[in-house]
Amino acid sequence: MRDNKLTFDYQKTSELIEFSEENLDKILRNRINEWIEDIYKVVSNDPSTIISNRFLSLTSDKEKIKFINFLSSLLTFFFYDLNIVIQKNTAFNYSEFIL
Repeated sequence: MRDNKLTFDYQKTSELIEFSEENLDKILRNRINEWIEDIYKVVSNDPSTIISNRFLSLTSDKEKIKFINFLSSLLTFFFYDLNIVIQKNTAFNYSEFIL
C-alpha cells in the first residue's frame, strides 16, 4: 500500500521548456502515472473498468468535455509550475486518455 505523502524530487529548470513525451524525465513520468491512478480513483471510486465505463456512459458529451478540459487545465498547471509548457491539444489528449 502506498502512503499518502507526495514525494516529488524533480528540479525544475530556470527557463521554460517545451513538453516532450520522448524526453520526459522519469520522475515526471512516474508522477503522471500516479496522478492518472489518483484521478481514476476519484472518477470511478472503484478500481473496476466496468464501473468507470458505466459512469462515463451516464455522463453527457457536454459533461465529458468539461471533465476533460478540467483535467487538461490541471495537467497544464502542473507542468507550467515546473517551467514546462505543454501544448493544449497534448494536455487534452492525455486527459481524454485518462477518462
